[in-house]
Amino acid sequence: MLGANSLGASRDGGVGAAAGRTNATPAAPDRDAVGAASRPYTLGLACLEPTRLYSRLCLELENQGGEAAWYAGDFSQDLDGNRTHAFAHVTGGGLAANLARVIPAGLHAVVDRGSWPVPGIFKFLMSAGGLQPTEVEDAWNLGIGMVVAVHPDFVPTTHEAAAAHGIESFTIGRVTDQPPASAQVTGARTVSGTKGIVAGAVTLHGSYCV
Repeated sequence: MLGANSLGASRDGGVGAAAGRTNATPAAPDRDAVGAASRPYTLGLACLEPTRLYSRLCLELENQGGEAAWYAGDFSQDLDGNRTHAFAHVTGGGLAANLARVIPAGLHAVVDRGSWPVPGIFKFLMSAGGLQPTEVEDAWNLGIGMVVAVHPDFVPTTHEAAAAHGIESFTIGRVTDQPPASAQVTGARTVSGTKGIVAGAVTLHGSYCV
């Protein structure tokens, strides 16, 4: 499974670097200077960051996945052979709840919390509220806005496609047909039956990069 970065606020330093200035009202930024190293990336700029759209990337991966299956000789009319298996848009409710809805019943998605960097905006908010990442993972996406489940041999192509669209991506986990051993590790959580849909399960394990 691959996760696509959700915010521009993940740049080095992020919002946390400007935490001491968040109550100030900065002058209207020069359009060409926004995000420049010479200008602090404030909380105000982070809140104005446009929503990242994944539609073009998802359509491309769906088409490329079908082509890859065709050339591999396992394409069928019902698209069972498509190398792109599922998409999960991580909106309200966090990564696990949204991903669990697209995992077929009987399967388990295993996600390593430490496989991507948490954007600065979330670090700032957690610091301001005295919260730990595991306390907010059911509300915020913590940097993963879209998850794509693909065939193992399609992972490099998926990363290349994301990069071509200017989207940073990470291999965040895998899908198995057995409950993962990591589910028994302290700090791991398994989520299923979310948002009124009975489907597969998602296990989050490891520690976030904060």
